[in-house]
Amino acid sequence: MQQGLKQLVEAELVYQSGLPPQVRYLFKHALVQDTAYQSLLKSTRQQYHQRIAQVLEARFVETVETRPELVAHHYTEAGLIEHALPYWQRAGQRAAQQFGTSGGDRPF
Repeated sequence: MQQGLKQLVEAELVYQSGLPPQVRYLFKHALVQDTAYQSLLKSTRQQYHQRIAQVLEARFVETVETRPELVAHHYTEAGLIEHALPYWQRAGQRAAQQFGTSGGDRPF
């Protein structure tokens, strides 16, 4: 995987930010990202989303607590709505709490 990422960086399709283990890779352009994503089979995309959600739950508990919508998104894209619903609910509750404490009675 590291070799593949290195090739993408050298081809200037993605940017590398930071150094391992805190490295991040970002696509140079949204169209490149969209093309790469759409080139995957739907079943493969779903498997990736499921795996990402599971890794978030297992290894990034703080992120799950502060950004439940992220886990919800990945379970939704994986087609696992029953797993996504509790996270969407938490995300909605967090948003309501933040809105309620941020000055409150503003009309929509």
